[in-house]
Amino acid sequence: MKTKINGKNISFNMYDMKDAKKYEDALKVLSEEEQAIQSSVAKMEDEEISMFVFLEKQINMIKKFFISTTGVDVIGDCTDLLAAREMYDQFLKAIKSDQKKIAPFSTKRIH
Repeated sequence: MKTKINGKNISFNMYDMKDAKKYEDALKVLSEEEQAIQSSVAKMEDEEISMFVFLEKQINMIKKFFISTTGVDVIGDCTDLLAAREMYDQFLKAIKSDQKKIAPFSTKRIH
């Protein structure tokens, strides 16, 4: 898959074992970081974590995902969480679209 997100060219092959591993590892880290952030959201009510810190953690989490998966800092100097999430969604949509290109393996196709 080749796509452009936030003006950055991304080349990612989900059918390459190395890229697939990077993607799976990055998703695991993303999930762990998101859980840690969500647990700190409860503390926001007690003003132990500010909105700035929350936004910074979320944006950095998405930034790390892109760098780990594609080697490209797609987020750059973006400071808008909604824009960063849109970039992440755009990447996932491109992957989903790419998944439709391959049919499940079947020996019937070679007979």
